[in-house]
Amino acid sequence: MLREDVRTDPDGRPMLVAETLASWATAGSLASFATAHRRLPLLVSEALKDHVLPVQLSASITAFPAMLRDLDARFAWSDATKSASVLRYRFPCALYSLPALNGLLAGEAEATKFDTACNLLATQLPKVTAPSLAAFTQLDRHLAAVGYDLSGDTAAERMDAMAARDERDDDLRAAAPYGSTGSGGGGAGKTALDSEPKPRMHIKTTVKLLQVWLNSPEVAGPLVFSTAPVAAAFGVAAVAGVPDEARSGVGALIAYYHDLGDSFEVLRVALARRVVPLTQAVVFDVSTSHPIFDAISSARGDLTAYVSSKLASLDDGTLEMDSDELWRANADFVVKLIEGKWSKINWHDDVLRAIEIERCKSAASASVKDVDQQWFCSRAALVVTYADRALSILGFNRNDEFHSAVSSVLRVTDTTPASSAAKAQLKEHAVRQIAELMNAASTRYRAFIGASSCVPFPAFTNVADKAVAMQTEAKATRHLVTSIGRCMPIMLHGAAA
Repeated sequence: MLREDVRTDPDGRPMLVAETLASWATAGSLASFATAHRRLPLLVSEALKDHVLPVQLSASITAFPAMLRDLDARFAWSDATKSASVLRYRFPCALYSLPALNGLLAGEAEATKFDTACNLLATQLPKVTAPSLAAFTQLDRHLAAVGYDLSGDTAAERMDAMAARDERDDDLRAAAPYGSTGSGGGGAGKTALDSEPKPRMHIKTTVKLLQVWLNSPEVAGPLVFSTAPVAAAFGVAAVAGVPDEARSGVGALIAYYHDLGDSFEVLRVALARRVVPLTQAVVFDVSTSHPIFDAISSARGDLTAYVSSKLASLDDGTLEMDSDELWRANADFVVKLIEGKWSKINWHDDVLRAIEIERCKSAASASVKDVDQQWFCSRAALVVTYADRALSILGFNRNDEFHSAVSSVLRVTDTTPASSAAKAQLKEHAVRQIAELMNAASTRYRAFIGASSCVPFPAFTNVADKAVAMQTEAKATRHLVTSIGRCMPIMLHGAAA
């Protein structure tokens, strides 16, 4: 059964109110007006249907006579010369459909929100010629897509943070000259240890990628402490904070160590993150005014000391001997290391023997002039250890792929039964294998530091490397020779049957 509509009940309150309002409207001085304009309600109804406001600007105004202003706003919106005034008047309504812009302007005086939004529109979207509802919608999407930090307490603080970030982005674009080559990013320039380093070259698209990366949460996130710092007070000793590096933004982390004057930690964080922009900032001269690159640029002067310290440190981070703190690696060695020219490094003389000379010159091991022979000298195990330490400085894991791969090569060579002449050939094969291993890994590393975007950090070994196939051959040879030696040992010595 249908429910009765009480709004049309002659004795109901709605009808009584309507009749009362009608009697007031047709009484006294308004009697003649009502008689002459009986079609006024119909005209108003037609106007409401013919002149529609966008839903973003619609407002529910039921009080009389303010409700008539809604009709004025509808007529004005239909007039192109007056629509801007409606947008200004109804801008608080529009903000409800513009969440990013509304959050930015939160706390701003209502009377100035529209003017502030127009200024933002002109700075953020300079190609937009005039404010409009569509323009503010585009501005809102732009603010949401760019991801500005809107955590400030006031609108002024939030806009200051936006301006500071835009200024850094402009400096980045201005300081990154566009190269003429493709994905390689142009000329790599000289390295940090050269007297006149040159800036890296970026193609136009990679500057945008770098800008996006610098503004990402991974970089722009706040500093998070696992142990919060405590300031010194009466009866309370100061406690140094311990940053939680996994949860902290790399920009805040580098700024924290930079403010402490700890160049080693700045370099460690930059290299440990294993991302292209930070590694390039250590290896090359990245000339921008961004705080991250400024801090790394300041720390780069201690690169040789940092590399030396890491080479002389055990796995737990402590120095093997206190005197190792004074040792400095040769600058030419450091350049070869960070440039990825590893096959040309004499790890025995440049690292192992150099440290031994610093400790006690008379007890230092003899020089190994031939780079190939360093893997088979009496201190070969230490040569592998120091080479592994050096590569870990660049981001490779300690005691991992390189250490296990080279150790396996040397172990197979050492445990393969053979005559003296055959053993020499086995060592030649092992030398070639290690050279192939180092060349393939250095090629991947050099492609990484020369990349124009944030490509993943490379693995040291790859199943497609020639060195892997050579190791398979060496193991098969050891198995065959061992089997022959067990059955016919005389054949290992080349004697006739």
